Amino acid sequence: MIQLNKNQDNVDTELPHVIIAEDDPISLKMYTRMLEKRYRVSGCSDGAELVATIAKDPADLVLVDNEMPNMNGIQTIDVLRRSERFWNLPIIVISSHDEEEEIIQTLEYGADDYIIKPVRQSELTAKATIAMRHRKAQTIESYLRRGAVFNGKYRIDSQLGEGGSSRVFLAKSLVDEKHWVALKVFDELRKNSEYDQMRTFLREAYEHSLLKHPNIVELFDFGQIGHAPYLVMEYFPGVSLSDLVDQHGMLPQEQIVQVFEILVDVIVFLEDSQLIHRDIKPSNILVGRNNEVKLLDFGLARKIGEQTITDEEFFRGTPQFASPEQIMGDEKLSQKSDIYSLGATLYSVATDKNPFLGDNPMDILKNHLMSEIVPAIEIRPTLHLGLNALIQACMSKEPERRPNPDTIKKVLHNLDLWESLL
Repeated sequence: MIQLNKNQDNVDTELPHVIIAEDDPISLKMYTRMLEKRYRVSGCSDGAELVATIAKDPADLVLVDNEMPNMNGIQTIDVLRRSERFWNLPIIVISSHDEEEEIIQTLEYGADDYIIKPVRQSELTAKATIAMRHRKAQTIESYLRRGAVFNGKYRIDSQLGEGGSSRVFLAKSLVDEKHWVALKVFDELRKNSEYDQMRTFLREAYEHSLLKHPNIVELFDFGQIGHAPYLVMEYFPGVSLSDLVDQHGMLPQEQIVQVFEILVDVIVFLEDSQLIHRDIKPSNILVGRNNEVKLLDFGLARKIGEQTITDEEFFRGTPQFASPEQIMGDEKLSQKSDIYSLGATLYSVATDKNPFLGDNPMDILKNHLMSEIVPAIEIRPTLHLGLNALIQACMSKEPERRPNPDTIKKVLHNLDLWESLL
């Protein structure tokens, strides 16, 4: 039964709800007495019972004993922090252990505070008040500062980059051998279309998580904190092709051939997985210190032959590298669309210019549909005729005129034979 108190105007006000998980009945009764004048208190004998209770009756604060059977304090915190419902739920751990290592580990898993037994009423009530006050004031930004623990599992180290609707952070995993990960956090979803947006995000993240290939950045985890979706990916300390070109100008032809042989294999793998990437471009291709190559950002990936998720969706992609059929929203989008984007990317890194320019994104999209590119060899006269011809072929307006992956690889292996192959 909900306990009520009376304020000075004699109006009923619901008390904040505190759930205590403690396997010792005497301690549970003592903590309840300490808090019951200020809070509505529910008691549980272990973490599993607490999780079941909070699913039915949400709490404003959770107190967890660290040494419970079935599900101890850290395990309980881990379960709660994995749920989008409880990302900012105040959690205080009570323990008889005062070892620094255990306290740090508990806080790293997402506890807000740690109280060492024997518990004093003044300390318990003060820390309960502060924990609830702090959580009410916190936003997603509170979990993206250096040293903050995101979702109870990832400690933020630094920001790696920022895009139009997301930021990427370097973080250390606290629950999986403490390896480094790249945490990508998106802007909060718009309230009026949150369901459709989250459905699309989860679907695309799930498809990415199934992909296991040495040249694709692996996705370990995904979810939502508050209204902000996030991805946890393999951290690959590479440099994007776009940054390489910005730093050094046009890429050497030998490097272009090497990178694009690898990417053709990735496109074949994606087709075998019934996927189209839909956003192949220089900034989504990373090159490592030993010339390893990784393709990332599967936020626009789509099943081959599958219709778009929402009726209102027309174009999703990057205007400078999108195929004509992608721009037109063709429901029969195929592997040839990624080959067009590969050709546009090849043009960009070979010439240090995008294939089409325009005063605005719409002008660029129209040029993909109606204009012919300036041959790359006119911008870079030393470009091999074979590479120039390959770019032209990959960027054909009609998908059926673009070369298949086997043909592209044959040209890349022997550029002098391009006339007989294309």
